[in-house]
Amino acid sequence: MKPDEVDPRSGVRIVGGDVGYADGSEQRLLDVLEAAGDRRTASDELAAHVVDWPSRYHLSRLRANLLRPLGFGAGMRVLDVGAGMGALARHLGETGADVVALEGTLDRARAAAARCEGLDNVEVVCGPVESFSDDEGFDAVVCVGVLEYAGARAGELLARLRSLTRDDGALVVAIENQVGLRYLLGYGEDHLGEPWVGVEGYLADPAVRTYSRRRLAELLGGAGFAALHWLFPYPDYKLPSAVVDQSAFDRPDAATFVDRIVGWPCSAEASQPLRLCDDRWAHRVFLDAGLGPDVANSFLVVAAAESTGVERLVDGDTAAWFFGRERSRVWLRSKRFPAVRGSGQPEVEVAPIDPGAPERRQGWLRQAYDRTETLVEGPSVEQLALEALLEGPEAVAEVLRRWRRHLAGLEGDATAEPEGSPPADHPFRSGETTRVLPSDHLDVDLSNFVVGADGALVLVDREWAAPSAVDALLVQVRALWWFATELVQHGISHPWPRHATVDELTETLGLLCGLPVSTTDVDRWRDAEARLQSKVVGEPVAQLRTALADLGGTSQFTPAVFGRLPFTVLRRDLAEATANVSVLREAVAAEQSRGAEATAALTAQRDAAQEAFEATRAHAEMLQAALADSEARRAEVERVLAEANARWEGSLSGLAARVGRRLLGLVGRR
Repeated sequence: MKPDEVDPRSGVRIVGGDVGYADGSEQRLLDVLEAAGDRRTASDELAAHVVDWPSRYHLSRLRANLLRPLGFGAGMRVLDVGAGMGALARHLGETGADVVALEGTLDRARAAAARCEGLDNVEVVCGPVESFSDDEGFDAVVCVGVLEYAGARAGELLARLRSLTRDDGALVVAIENQVGLRYLLGYGEDHLGEPWVGVEGYLADPAVRTYSRRRLAELLGGAGFAALHWLFPYPDYKLPSAVVDQSAFDRPDAATFVDRIVGWPCSAEASQPLRLCDDRWAHRVFLDAGLGPDVANSFLVVAAAESTGVERLVDGDTAAWFFGRERSRVWLRSKRFPAVRGSGQPEVEVAPIDPGAPERRQGWLRQAYDRTETLVEGPSVEQLALEALLEGPEAVAEVLRRWRRHLAGLEGDATAEPEGSPPADHPFRSGETTRVLPSDHLDVDLSNFVVGADGALVLVDREWAAPSAVDALLVQVRALWWFATELVQHGISHPWPRHATVDELTETLGLLCGLPVSTTDVDRWRDAEARLQSKVVGEPVAQLRTALADLGGTSQFTPAVFGRLPFTVLRRDLAEATANVSVLREAVAAEQSRGAEATAALTAQRDAAQEAFEATRAHAEMLQAALADSEARRAEVERVLAEANARWEGSLSGLAARVGRRLLGLVGRR
């Protein structure tokens, strides 16, 4: 097609040739987008079509979290370079900004147009950035997941973007870190799939490459962007659940603070890991060493010619934003953690992602949170429990008992509860419930309790609430089970057998903190949890129940889990196995020695037995010969006797005849 033509199918304006980039999902997702009734950023309808990585990347509700911390809004003119299928352009349009979504591939541009349909403030243009021109300039140019494909022309691309940015405007760049934690620990490079290709400097000189923080700063500076502000999306810029501001890493408690918000810092969704060690512990070491920004998995950089351009987009009073994982639109929310300055008690702001969503309630489940929470400084119980694992079971027990004592102090008698009978559909309360916790203690996860300055535990997140008090046993089983899942799924070193399943570890953790947990208790909880998760993520109860049962049966020896274990864990396994082999070899040698002695004794016994056998056999042969001779003699005697008997019988007959004749003769004479 010629430049400046309009695609008749989508209305996309075409300003140049097609760059030809595709991941193979374009037509499938275009069909989904064109058929969808709800194409908003947080659409549940679109999220239901997530079945693989491409669909997750283009349709996930998490995509927009990358730009939520920045001050886009009405009155701004924004260029989205490499807009893909429109996920971020849609979000920018929903803020009220006037958006030009520039995409180099027509199939993708058509999908972006479908995604942004109904937003008059969004125009989709197809063509390479070199062919695109604009006389007005933009307040902000967004370049997400594009710079890495520029290769040796990265400086030229940034200079071109600078020419499209107004003097007081800013460039927003998101890209993976060449020496990010994921790549240092052996995860595959997202674009090339192989581990360490970026860490070793892209020796094969591929067309795709990422940059370190220092090198990216040099490239931006060389293009005329003198003012830089760094933000760090976790686990990466693609599907961030948290974004941390550069100021957070300057806090004296940076290791604890950032770890509390980020949790597990790496994701294997885009590439499979070949892990060297425990991701979270490695991250804490880098944080403690002051290297957190340099090894963040991804960068989100706001760059401008002058600081005023940065200040327009950046909230300088915020240290971090937390968004959480995938969930239905009605439940999406953000937590803004303040940068601590001066005196006073800092507060965390909590807000719904979609203010226009209906009442945050579905059946028995209610999302009840204050718009502000006091920021409690200190480690979470989860962090303390992970540290205690290094010391042994008793140390873990001490941490968990502290958590258990706190909750025990809040428990009440179910029969004495003034609220009356709970609703029939309340899964965390039943006729079997004897002890209860307050209705806003549905989620007593270890990460939700922080040790305050006075040493007391504080529940820092009261997001979920039930219609009445909840079963104390079930919600505590819930917390222990999810912690056990982390131990297994992340390959964390712990003092129990590696073949222990999630369910078995849950029972072990329960005993440690004085909360006996039976298999029946875990099954009861699983039924309740499936119903809870169905409300949160919108999936069928039966499907979730099966998934929870499967997860409960996994251990670190389960093949899918074992394949993700860190090299350090496998190395310890090898050392242990080697030691066991040495012990077994000694045992085998001892058994072999005893076997040789027994063999010698058996051989001697066999030889003696053989001699006795030979003597017995000779004697038997002699007896056999004697027997044969006797048999022959007996036969001869029998023959002689038979002959004698025959002669005797003959003699008797002759005698009888003679006697008879004589008698007859005598009779006749008379």
